[in-house]
Amino acid sequence: MFGEKIKTFAKKKFGSLTNLCEKIEMPTQQMWAYTSENSKPSYDVLVRLYQAGCDLNWLVDENKPINEFFDNEMKENTEEYFTPEQVEAIKGIFEAFKFKLNGK
Repeated sequence: MFGEKIKTFAKKKFGSLTNLCEKIEMPTQQMWAYTSENSKPSYDVLVRLYQAGCDLNWLVDENKPINEFFDNEMKENTEEYFTPEQVEAIKGIFEAFKFKLNGK
């Protein structure tokens, strides 16, 4: 799950894993070792990911699902651009989508 979370973060924040690697000045091959879970990142790498905007609690906690990253991003950013009524409507749509994905 750790590797998938790094991929999710890279795609959401930087558009690709390659762009994340450029941002944190890391060879792509090294990052692939983390995303394929063949290796765990060092403290230095975790610091770089944090400085790039990654929530380390979300990244390392296996009990926190991947979609929680999107939930937190939505909470942090929607109020800057939408009225409270629009935020509630967006939350309703998001919940309906999650409901449909879970097959319930």
